[in-house]
Amino acid sequence: MGLSRFAELLKTDHFKDGLPFLMAGQGIGDHEAEYLRRLLARHDFTGARLHQLPVLPFAGRAETHKTRAENVLIADLRESGDGTYTAALRVNDSNEMILDHGNGDHVSGMVLMEAARQMGLAVAERYFIPAGEPSRRFTIHDWNVQFRRFLVPLHAELVLKMFPPVRTRSGTLRFKIHCEIVQAGECSAVHEISFSAFPADSLKRLEDRQITETLKRVAAETRDIEGGDAQDPAESGVGHASRSHLPA
Repeated sequence: MGLSRFAELLKTDHFKDGLPFLMAGQGIGDHEAEYLRRLLARHDFTGARLHQLPVLPFAGRAETHKTRAENVLIADLRESGDGTYTAALRVNDSNEMILDHGNGDHVSGMVLMEAARQMGLAVAERYFIPAGEPSRRFTIHDWNVQFRRFLVPLHAELVLKMFPPVRTRSGTLRFKIHCEIVQAGECSAVHEISFSAFPADSLKRLEDRQITETLKRVAAETRDIEGGDAQDPAESGVGHASRSHLPA
């Protein structure tokens, strides 16, 4: 249950027969845990023991392609051998994926998808892209996901299998991963994702070409609908989003 709901129940006789095993879940940090301990003491549950998730080092913002630390979802990333990598799921209470997404008592599928995306990127960045290479940009090609069980906001692990990457003649690295999100020995979600790491200048040329083509088509459609002479956006200098090619 949520922290606020638990606090409400402590004010009633709901726990008159004693408290159950208490485990602080995802989103409960040191500040929230200290609040819980004070709350328990205030209601004479001083003997109750609160178990917290272990503190683990988060993956870097650069390798997960996030700009804010609270939006990183994986921690303790490590290589397990035979092309397999593991990490712990960690969801900050201020994470962008949950601030405006109410979905009952389980972790939403969108959070699990973002965690798998970050896992694939971090493994590729940390273990497969040589240091000193020119800047790269990533795009996702295919993503198949199966949701098998609800994942409750407690400890969970991501287990990723990386297939051998392929380097094209143009220098693009093509990746394919199989990523399972596991909790208490049961698989909650399975992701099959293929993506590429392009040399940044190569992807920029591809992106610009497709943006120009799309803007021309939009202008043509607008002229057909309005029956007028809408100016070509590509010629008029209308701006466009800098990331429109399925960024990873």
